[in-house]
Amino acid sequence: MPLSGDGEKVGRIFLLGALAFALVGCLILFRSYLQAILIAALAGLVCHPLHERIREALGGRNALACLVTCLLITCIILIPSVFGILALLQQGATYTSNVMAWVSGGGIQEVMKYPAVVHAIELLEGLLPVDQLDSNYIREQVLSAASGLGAKLIGVSRDIVGGVFSLILNLGLMVLV
Repeated sequence: MPLSGDGEKVGRIFLLGALAFALVGCLILFRSYLQAILIAALAGLVCHPLHERIREALGGRNALACLVTCLLITCIILIPSVFGILALLQQGATYTSNVMAWVSGGGIQEVMKYPAVVHAIELLEGLLPVDQLDSNYIREQVLSAASGLGAKLIGVSRDIVGGVFSLILNLGLMVLV
């Protein structure tokens, strides 16, 4: 039995509501993957001419061209990124060890003897608690901050090694698929 005009309208509104509900559900589901999908789409658009040249150079062998393109792009992105991050971590570790050596060598006591610092301490004595202007307290705070930075750098390096390993595994999966 055909639907009347009002019944068709209600049916269309119901279907549009169901479609909107499904679209919102898909958006919620894929929201965490949206950035990766967009980056992959952009990388595919940018690297397509390179892939075509590699495929032509390999005599039209598409699977081999895909393998070479994936390896080449991964190496172009991965190698400089890893070396840059390792250099940054090395610089942070050097900075942390230099700060700890400076503090342990009496650097804070030397700074506390400067005339401008002595004058600033005299001005701040009435505003701050007495123990916060003591050189030993400042030394402890700087040492704890430097050791905290060292611990964070170790955590970051652990995360980077895990990320690189994950990237290599994903590359293997990408090549196999």
